[in-house]
Amino acid sequence: MCALVALLMSTTAGGALAAPKHRKAPAGPSAADLKMAAMQQQLDEMRAQMNQMIQARAADQSEPRVAALQAQLDTVNKQLADVTAAQTADASDIVTLKAPPPVVVSLPNGKPVLASSDGRFTANVRANVMFDAGKYFQKDKLAASVTNRDLNDGTNFRRARFGIDGRLFKDIDYSLIYEFGGSGGEDAGRIYEAWAQYTGLKPWKIRVGAFEPNIGLAAAVSTSQMPLLERPAPAEVARNVAAGDSRSAVQVFGNGLWGDGDSAISTRWFASGALTGNAVSSFNSVATAFGAQAADEQTAIIGRFALAPFSSTDWQAHFGINGQYVSQPNDTGVANATRYPIQLRDRPELRLDGARLVDTGGIDARSPYLPIPSAGPA
Repeated sequence: MCALVALLMSTTAGGALAAPKHRKAPAGPSAADLKMAAMQQQLDEMRAQMNQMIQARAADQSEPRVAALQAQLDTVNKQLADVTAAQTADASDIVTLKAPPPVVVSLPNGKPVLASSDGRFTANVRANVMFDAGKYFQKDKLAASVTNRDLNDGTNFRRARFGIDGRLFKDIDYSLIYEFGGSGGEDAGRIYEAWAQYTGLKPWKIRVGAFEPNIGLAAAVSTSQMPLLERPAPAEVARNVAAGDSRSAVQVFGNGLWGDGDSAISTRWFASGALTGNAVSSFNSVATAFGAQAADEQTAIIGRFALAPFSSTDWQAHFGINGQYVSQPNDTGVANATRYPIQLRDRPELRLDGARLVDTGGIDARSPYLPIPSAGPA
């Protein structure tokens, strides 16, 4: 009988020690706590009955009752173990919810994409490589006065862009692209795009960094989707006045639909405005040093507004207006004859040769808001 009492006490103590620590409930006891309290009360009642049987010393009459009571104790102990296991599983689930989400890897259309399971963070691997090979058919006996017209034949990586873009915290997009290609000769790696934009003000977005600001319809088409090798020369010349590739800028832009609803008549619209500076300076294969700006860098304001009111399966009507105003041209310093140069130029659409066949040279573009350099003594 003493052994049975010792076994009962050790079993009860073990169950008490195995019970998990109670967490402070927000309002009242939980269902699990109420169940454990009821089982504890049942154990106390059975312990009291066992003490009564020990005191009675009636072994021949109490043995069946002891066996039945022991069976009840075993059942209650098992129920306590089940409740403890359930509470442990719940605690494990809470820890799992607090853990960082795993990374999901996918390959849509052959493009590697990394994303968190909640979609708040993404990273897309980008690559755009264009390799040209060609020959210019031109006269080989040119007059001595004609220079820089024997264009280069051969091969060239016109574009070799690699980088990543994606999303941070759902409301911030980013892009970091490096360019290793060039016109006439591949260049050392340099920044092509490096920007971040806030998208939480729909339909508007705010972008800052180095990128190609919106200006003109031709510039709105991606280089990987253009029907020809390059954009039209007039559009290329115009966009590089205050926009163009790798331009430092702050831009606000948005797009949407007018008239979308039961009328089934809608007009797509796009609007953007940007404050731009210089293009990102780089040390490349045709330069011996960085093109350091002697004085103030260029500052300009650009804008674009476009409508697409009519469309069909194979055509679309487009109306747009664009504007650029250079408020502060690059200042090369008082020692230069052309202090505020604006230069309009472009290369051939086939970039095997980097020579610019159309080039105005530096045109002095003094703004009426800039001070006019005083003339020296006669």
